[in-house]
Amino acid sequence: MIVRDGDDTIEFCLESVLPYVKRAIVTVDSRTEDRTRDVLAGIKARWNNLEVREFAIENPAIDLVEMRNSQLIGVREPYIWIIDADEYYPKSAIEKIRFSDMFETYAFQCWAIWGKDKAHWSSSKPQIARIFKNDGRRWRGKFGKEILRSEGDRMKLLGLRYVHLTHIKKDGWRKEMGKERVADGKHLIPIPQDVINIVNNFYDKKHNVQNVRGN
Repeated sequence: MIVRDGDDTIEFCLESVLPYVKRAIVTVDSRTEDRTRDVLAGIKARWNNLEVREFAIENPAIDLVEMRNSQLIGVREPYIWIIDADEYYPKSAIEKIRFSDMFETYAFQCWAIWGKDKAHWSSSKPQIARIFKNDGRRWRGKFGKEILRSEGDRMKLLGLRYVHLTHIKKDGWRKEMGKERVADGKHLIPIPQDVINIVNNFYDKKHNVQNVRGN
């Protein structure tokens, strides 16, 4: 996970996966100005499998990709799970994940949350590769279009959705760099009750989330 100014989401999202991984590496963008570092220090005091790093950013389009690559160095585990600081993985989804030598890459779809009981359909639809075999691959391309998949990868879409808070979190990297995810309130779909419960839990924990849409 890489993060910049993610104090509104990182605790909620990171702690959804920490019980299921041998090691978690969070790298903080050096330009972070909110309480992200303090939040991570609190999480690190509770979990012994969390490593926190910092990366100096000068040229974001290039350096943010190198920041991602810096996380891959020294990893020994057979699979790497890429998680953004605004992605929450329900326990029921994680416990159904199974690996096979037939696939190098595993992908998810998501619920791109819009308010408390709706998701944005087009943002929820893409198949997003998130789990990769650790075979020496590296990120390539510029931030916002970077890829980790290798040519010839066999990818399996897992029948599980994570909860993506991209439309209700604070503004971040993408807006600053002109790569903001553009969406409107016209193409919304209802989310199931178990996801509504997760979203309500997020709002309860982070009642000061800004720019919330909906009720």
